Amino acid sequence: MLAGYALLRVLAAAAAQNGYPKARLIWWTAFAAAAIALLYTHYFATFLLLAFAIYFLLVVLVHRGPQTVRLLAEGVAVTLVVGLAYLPWLPNALRRFGVDSSYWQGTLKLNEALRHIAISFTTGETVLEGQAIPLAWVVSVIAVMCLVGLLVAAFRGRRSEVGGQRSRSLGTEWSGETRVRRSAVLFVLLYLLVPIIAILALSYRTPKFNPRYLMLASPGLVLLLAGGLALPYSRPRSTLTAMLLRIAAGAGILIILLISGFALRNWYSDPAFTKDDWRGAAAYVRSQIKPDEAVVLVSGHAAPAWRYYAPDVEPIRLPDLEILDVNAVLDGSNASAALAAELAGKSGAWLVQWQEDVVDPTGVTGFLLERAGAEQPGRPSFWGLDQVRHFLLEPGTTLPDTLTPDVSLDADFGGQVRLLGYSQPACQPRSDGLPCPLYLFWQAEQPLSDDLKFTATLFDDYSDAWSAPQDRRLSAYDYPTFRWQPGETVLSRVDVAPSPGTPPGTYALRLGVYAQDGEGAVEPLDLLDTAGAPTGRWTTVPLRVDNLTPASVTSASASPLIAAPGIELLQVNADSGTASPGTLLNADLWWQARDEARADYAIRWEWLDPAGQPQAWGTKPVAGDDYPTSRWQPNAPVRSQLAVPAPADGQPGDWTLRLGLSTPDNPETFAGDTQSLHVEMLATEHLFVAPPVQFASNQAIGDGISLVGISTVTDTVSPGTTLPVTVVWRAESPSEASYTAFVHLLDAAGNVVAQDDHLPLQGQRPTNGWLAGEIIVDQHTLTLPADLTPGSYRFEVGMYDGSRPDLRRPGEAVVLGQVEVR
Repeated sequence: MLAGYALLRVLAAAAAQNGYPKARLIWWTAFAAAAIALLYTHYFATFLLLAFAIYFLLVVLVHRGPQTVRLLAEGVAVTLVVGLAYLPWLPNALRRFGVDSSYWQGTLKLNEALRHIAISFTTGETVLEGQAIPLAWVVSVIAVMCLVGLLVAAFRGRRSEVGGQRSRSLGTEWSGETRVRRSAVLFVLLYLLVPIIAILALSYRTPKFNPRYLMLASPGLVLLLAGGLALPYSRPRSTLTAMLLRIAAGAGILIILLISGFALRNWYSDPAFTKDDWRGAAAYVRSQIKPDEAVVLVSGHAAPAWRYYAPDVEPIRLPDLEILDVNAVLDGSNASAALAAELAGKSGAWLVQWQEDVVDPTGVTGFLLERAGAEQPGRPSFWGLDQVRHFLLEPGTTLPDTLTPDVSLDADFGGQVRLLGYSQPACQPRSDGLPCPLYLFWQAEQPLSDDLKFTATLFDDYSDAWSAPQDRRLSAYDYPTFRWQPGETVLSRVDVAPSPGTPPGTYALRLGVYAQDGEGAVEPLDLLDTAGAPTGRWTTVPLRVDNLTPASVTSASASPLIAAPGIELLQVNADSGTASPGTLLNADLWWQARDEARADYAIRWEWLDPAGQPQAWGTKPVAGDDYPTSRWQPNAPVRSQLAVPAPADGQPGDWTLRLGLSTPDNPETFAGDTQSLHVEMLATEHLFVAPPVQFASNQAIGDGISLVGISTVTDTVSPGTTLPVTVVWRAESPSEASYTAFVHLLDAAGNVVAQDDHLPLQGQRPTNGWLAGEIIVDQHTLTLPADLTPGSYRFEVGMYDGSRPDLRRPGEAVVLGQVEVR
């Protein structure tokens, strides 16, 4: 089509430029035929014909003469002929343009469009953008110089001396030549600029734009370059200036030829411009497919290419489209129903994908086939297509007609999106060492305008983080939430990358959803209960890590430290060499089995005071309960995270923290060598007398902790502001757990309208480091919603165990106090 399009536009241009001779009927007929063919080839040819019409009107009206009226009448007649000939197809063209959904919605990026136009016009589509931009600048400079030369030649006129006399007759001839040159320059500029301006204007609000649409204007640039570069050779002159101009023009011609040659070379030799290998993909599938197997083609609009190379294998088209539609996205309903109907009774399926990032951005088709059958090893790749995948289906396999998670949840984030559940199907060990993918199932509760994202971090039962936070769109990058339809089940594949040395086991992926505006400000969404009241901002999803995450760690010393028979302690990395009584000292420990361990060991830590006397000790599983040391493979580094509470009554001085291993039947002694860390214990004043509080409580919340009371800095507050709250706790007895404290602001119905949760003193004074009778004074800050209804509100204060998925509370929360919102 494009080759014919190129030929037709040149024919139309030739007819338009030569529409004056005496034999005008022939030229008018040629022009009308070419124009009709152009319009039926692509409706954007209208803008090229508009350029020709403007040129015709300007030339005829500027150079008025005896035939002006007749020429205008002929032009109108030809226009009517072309219009009437196109009239039968006009409704289809308008409808096609109006419903064209093969482009993303939005506003055209003008600078990007102009850059692509310049690249396409000067180097074609066979030069990478990084190389094409400087070449486009070179051609643009040559084009500007050509335009300047043509304008100078057209408007300066020409003079000649014949025997020292000016020839009047020759001057008249030159005057006619000047008019022709001016008309030619006008024709070239209109040819080049009118289609570009018109198509960019049409595409500005609805960016249905591709540089290929403007190939109809590219001959204008070719004519401009040809006319300007040929100008120095048009008259024989022997002046130095003329010779320099010819040399410059020759250099310009050489540069244009070299750039064109470079682009042609890339077309035939650069792999980046290889055509999509439909031939290879079709030949491979045809050679392997069985009679009772089916081909699933994503996207369905690629069926003509498939049928050309495999006419005997009719594919299942997903979605069933003739033309690409960016809004026809496969989801849990349409993909499931189509596959369930088409694959009934089939023994296998071949998945062939092209432009799947547009119609199946979430990968729902592959996910459904993975659920239904067993994927066969090997995914052959073909240029321009995704890997071809083969699935075997057991006899009697029935695909579900809806997309449902294996484990259901009901996590409502801000009334905007709901996490319906999750699945983590078993998979073969991955070459990248990552766990099996986790699939989340989302649903929009209303039309969304925000580009919602989630942040997710992997935690164990001890609240230790085992991955870096992952911040990304809720689903695929090409399927942001503002494109979701309410009620649609949206699949999201999450590949979590645990930190090196992460032991196998079941972890909790802590997940929160947030909106982010154009300036980067983050607004977290509250997690709502069934009554619509906020209950926090996080939900947790179990994630299974089947294999030890590979790590490369060597011993910190020349002679390895044997912590237990067969187990080495490679490294200990502590976050600080100082500690305060009751605070946590964090350390990473790296272990390695020299051979198969014969016992299950635990980490043992022990504090020695400045006199060398033991003061406190404790144990913790080395790598969690799911990966005891008896299962360790030799020479595979394993990481442990340890948070050791400093003795709450520790006196200032130089303390020693000993680290090693112990056996379950003898936890009070070390099983081998130990690593000693020297820690400076800082002086800390403990508070044992509670300060006055505005709202007293003295109510126990469980596990040896009671709430003395709270205080606020004001009795009234305005919506959209912050409210500081001072919370006073008392440790009735030592606690073994580290709890998170919370302060909620409740409305009259008991709904949470604002909250602040954190470890006491932002983690500096965990509850498992409090002394009996000690007073802890902490600060919480509540951020009030801007639309908060005026009235009286009360406070709810309590604690929960943040390391548990159910956020278990040690006791009932306390409701007390009051503040007025005005």
